[in-house]
Amino acid sequence: MEDDLPPPYRHPLWIDENREPLEMLFDAEGFPVILFDPVPLLRRRRKGWDENRQRAFIAMLARVPSPTRAAKMVGMSARSAYALLDKPGAESFAKAWDMAIDHGMWNLRGTSIARSLEGGDYVPVFRKGRLVRVDYRPNDRLAIALLSGRAGDNHELRRAAQSRWRRKQEWSAQDAERAAIAAEREAQRQAYVKECEDFIAKNAKPRLPRIRTL
Repeated sequence: MEDDLPPPYRHPLWIDENREPLEMLFDAEGFPVILFDPVPLLRRRRKGWDENRQRAFIAMLARVPSPTRAAKMVGMSARSAYALLDKPGAESFAKAWDMAIDHGMWNLRGTSIARSLEGGDYVPVFRKGRLVRVDYRPNDRLAIALLSGRAGDNHELRRAAQSRWRRKQEWSAQDAERAAIAAEREAQRQAYVKECEDFIAKNAKPRLPRIRTL
């Protein structure tokens, strides 16, 4: 019965993707070292995104879940990081990006909860311009933000890089398909123009009417 079922529908621009997580190790501080395939580059620049810089960026992203700060820490810009993410061979890099963000968000959430419970600020209290005392106040705003969910679940950030990569590949496929259609139409137009020119060249001399004698 299962063999008689029709195959599942797939969009013509469907991008096959391996959704299994990448292997990872952990360093002495407990941060992950994600094993991924770096994005292949056609040109190697001295200050470009080489393999070492890509791995350092993913490692920093697992510590600080901010692409802007992680890129800055490895000496690059966030715009160049997203440009690297949009390249055709960046599937493994995108998956490592999402896994690093996932781990970094959970680590940030855990440390924020500890800081909201145990940490706080020493706030000076003044009266009539004179320092009276210094009060210790816990970080209630951080605790309220965590409890209300504003900092909370990182579900909305999961697979963001992979979705961006897949969307970019779909757009590239659409552009290639449109370019192929435009090239085919242009070839047809050129062929029609050539046919018209050949017809005109062949029939350039005007034909005189036939005169029949009576």
